[in-house]
Amino acid sequence: MLSYDSAAKVVRKTPAKAALKDYMAAWSATLSGIRPSGEESKITCNARQAQANSRLDELWAKFELENR
Repeated sequence: MLSYDSAAKVVRKTPAKAALKDYMAAWSATLSGIRPSGEESKITCNARQAQANSRLDELWAKFELENR
């Protein structure tokens, strides 16, 4: 797996590095909350996962724009 430090060495633009850092932080937070919490229903868990996935997609798109 690629770490932020390894990836950041390849990225040259400062705004792109910041966008990558935001993406990696959100990805890490999403991964740590992947399991259903307590008595969370399957529907609620799926909705939470879909929202997190949308946020990651937005952050990745921002990184791609900044890295052009």
